[in-house]
Amino acid sequence: MPSENQPPDPGRYEVQAVTKAAAILGAFKTSVQLSQSEIALAVGLPKATVYRLIATLRQAGLLTKDGHDNYRLGSELVVLARQVLNRGLPSVARPYLLDLLKRFGHSVNLGTRSHYDVLFIDVIDSEHNLRTTSTIGAREPLHATAAGKAILAEMPGTELNEFVRIHGLPALTPNTITSRARLDEELAMIRERGYAFDAGECVLGAHCVAAIIHAGDDIGGVISVTAASGHLPVEDFDIVGHAVREAADGVTDELGGKSSDEAIDDGHAQRLSLAERGR
Repeated sequence: MPSENQPPDPGRYEVQAVTKAAAILGAFKTSVQLSQSEIALAVGLPKATVYRLIATLRQAGLLTKDGHDNYRLGSELVVLARQVLNRGLPSVARPYLLDLLKRFGHSVNLGTRSHYDVLFIDVIDSEHNLRTTSTIGAREPLHATAAGKAILAEMPGTELNEFVRIHGLPALTPNTITSRARLDEELAMIRERGYAFDAGECVLGAHCVAAIIHAGDDIGGVISVTAASGHLPVEDFDIVGHAVREAADGVTDELGGKSSDEAIDDGHAQRLSLAERGR
């Protein structure tokens, strides 16, 4: 048994059947429909195992089957997704997103970290400006987006090292940061000012500004504002950045987390402590 101060190892309590079923559902992230053979190939499981798991998922309404023996995600997932979108972070953040949309007229997004990507869980497109390529459920890389870099700036050093080692820093445009030294400089500036931006680093011609939402001591999510470079020029990053940071702090306050100023002060204290230890 783990001690009171030691969290349990999640892998110790893993149920293999549930893990395999989750992998099957995950196979549909990039495909609208799949055959049983395609599912088995995607998840690396025997067809007989996949057949039994598919039957169980169909019974639960999580998968459906068409007349051509292809499978699709089931309608019960919509019910579950609605619970995510209508409660917790999205419902708290929505008024702040709408306020930013009204104030600047640019598209606004609410994201959260999902492994080494930003996962968007709410998107409000502007009617008068650049419609974002982001949609609810879309993912974007951490190193090449304002939302992603805001998340990276909060990562502990060991986790950041692991991210760079596994994911790398691939170029998406000529403006993408591909150097670890340059990334470290950028993250230090993000921590200092409390918001991040990207100028065509993910999509040429698109500018974005983002700030972190804290939930307790952890990252709760990230708010971003996106527009065409002509509508959101670099010289406007500061005024928009402070507004996005204020919105993120408002959501943080409602969730009971630390404001960006408190997080920055904590970061300074932690780095000072590490420097003292190294002397």
